Amino acid sequence: MKTDIKQKLIRILEEAGPRGYTQRELIYILGVSKGYLSLIVSQLEKSGVVVRYRGPGKTVVVKLTKYTHPSTGKFIRFGIVKSTEYIFLPILLKKLRDRGYETELVFYPNVRELATSLAKGRLHIAMLPIYTQLAYRFFGAPIKSIQGGAVGGGFVVYRGGEIKELIDSYEKISVYSSQISTMEILSHALMRRMRSRYEIRFYRDPGELVERNKKRSNVVMSTWEPYATYLQEKGFKTSPYREFLGEYHCCTLTIHENLMTGLRDLIKTIYSETLREAMRRFDDALDQYSRILGVEKDLLVKTSRDYLYRDYLDINEVERLIREGGGYMISIEVLKELIQE
Repeated sequence: MKTDIKQKLIRILEEAGPRGYTQRELIYILGVSKGYLSLIVSQLEKSGVVVRYRGPGKTVVVKLTKYTHPSTGKFIRFGIVKSTEYIFLPILLKKLRDRGYETELVFYPNVRELATSLAKGRLHIAMLPIYTQLAYRFFGAPIKSIQGGAVGGGFVVYRGGEIKELIDSYEKISVYSSQISTMEILSHALMRRMRSRYEIRFYRDPGELVERNKKRSNVVMSTWEPYATYLQEKGFKTSPYREFLGEYHCCTLTIHENLMTGLRDLIKTIYSETLREAMRRFDDALDQYSRILGVEKDLLVKTSRDYLYRDYLDINEVERLIREGGGYMISIEVLKELIQE
């Protein structure tokens, strides 16, 4: 009986997510007495599954530890998309664990879903494109950018000879991109620079691209590594965006705004140390990251060549790409708000 109630309680709290439930609500939902609920919650609290804390007035809120603020639960939930870009990640996670934080890494199929989870408090930290951050910040998402990260890494993928010849051959080009992302900004910037008539279509997962566009010749695709290499192996041609648009920032470390200032400063320091250390221990970092990502190390070596890493954000580079491929949501004004201390 007790085991059944525990499992039901955990399931209910999982559905509640970061909001949790008050003990009064749980008594009603589970149909148990106040004393019995307190006993069950105490047992789960001692084993580190849940936490209790004071809510408004005299209420006591219960939630799963993984949904708590790191300052309460010493638990950090970290979100990324599958990408070659985050070679430094194993070092960063270890540094957090060495300082007493338990970490959980969560994979998402695209940056839109990742950003939504961060904004709703389901994650504490995420690696997000600076342009995704700008769009979400425009609508008031409580997120902040910790400056620096990867530069480059995006590819335009197509069939045929030269990209300009392909674009000029059709009255209208279909461009497949991930949504609210570096890929979308790069797509707009390239098509506008080449004065193309085009439409943007979105994929949820870059793994969809091969099957969806096997036989279409008026299609241009925007994606990142290792997916660009996967497509190249299927007979598509790939060109790095930096050949057409110069250098550009992709992802920076992004935190939920409610992190305590001290913890925010600690993460910022650890992050800068991590980027520098990853460059010194590149082979070791690749080896560890290949196991996390489930990708062969040789493929990571091959697909990591288009990335550069900086522990600072070049505002001029961001502004230039915003002017070429952005819009009213992704603006210079929002950028300043996003990165200010």
